[in-house]
Amino acid sequence: MGAVFLAYDYVGSGWLIPGIIEHKGLSFVYIVNAQWLDTTGVFGIPLGVSTSFVFLFVATLTKTPIGTELAGLVAYLSGAT
Repeated sequence: MGAVFLAYDYVGSGWLIPGIIEHKGLSFVYIVNAQWLDTTGVFGIPLGVSTSFVFLFVATLTKTPIGTELAGLVAYLSGAT
């Protein structure tokens, strides 16, 4: 599904695309910048939000007894002693 939308971004017009959503097409460089490198792309807001929540989750686990138990379980499952 993602490949279809990326192809639509690149091509923009054709016999399958109705006139109301038709556009002239975007360059490969613009698509890469918009999807990955821009502040609204993958490395922008989504990455910032996810790292914030991962940090809060790890910080909470290190301060609670369940965090110690979870760390012990992970060590046991991975074979570490």
